[in-house]
Amino acid sequence: AGQVCTTQTWETAIGSGKTITICGPSRFLPGSRAKWIAAGRPDIKARGGRTVSWATKRSGLVPPDNLSHLPTDPSALMLAIEQGRTGLSDVTDDIEDPASPGGLFAAAVIILEGPSVGGSPALRSALFKVMASVPGDRALGRETSQSGRAGIAIQTPPMGSGRRQVSKVIVDPRTGQILEFDAYPYPAAGRPAENWIAFLSSAVVGRIGQ
Repeated sequence: AGQVCTTQTWETAIGSGKTITICGPSRFLPGSRAKWIAAGRPDIKARGGRTVSWATKRSGLVPPDNLSHLPTDPSALMLAIEQGRTGLSDVTDDIEDPASPGGLFAAAVIILEGPSVGGSPALRSALFKVMASVPGDRALGRETSQSGRAGIAIQTPPMGSGRRQVSKVIVDPRTGQILEFDAYPYPAAGRPAENWIAFLSSAVVGRIGQ
């Protein structure tokens, strides 16, 4: 079973912010009820609720990434990602092997999905060209995201060691925005997503909580 949670996050340039997470009650995801029965119907403890947390600069919250130093030439950008020279903490911390096809693709998605400052249309174009050049990518055509928005779906090659995963992103072809990021067990054919993140909106606002 799983939950659907909505998270609202405000981040300031100095690394302060607020996060509100609202989770619905546990429910069975596609294909999970049979697994729950086979496991002996264990207790499902996850319940819905609302949590609010604040962070100050001293608490270690990382400010939005500044992308202004990244090259906009696709070849140079790909090399920077593969060699771990992006200088971006999310890419450094979350990508196990950025030189692998799956790691390269995931790093480009992390940079695209933000939040960030200092980006440009030329950089976004270069990131999509990096994604398009990854061996093993599959264009899946138009799909509808979990939040009901239509876009172009792209599936990544397997990534990670041991229990590997493949990922899928759904991109709005009009704006280039990442609408959704899905994670599947490998091989993914015919299997439901284990989890997904839908990116609903982002903007610069005048104050925390707006």
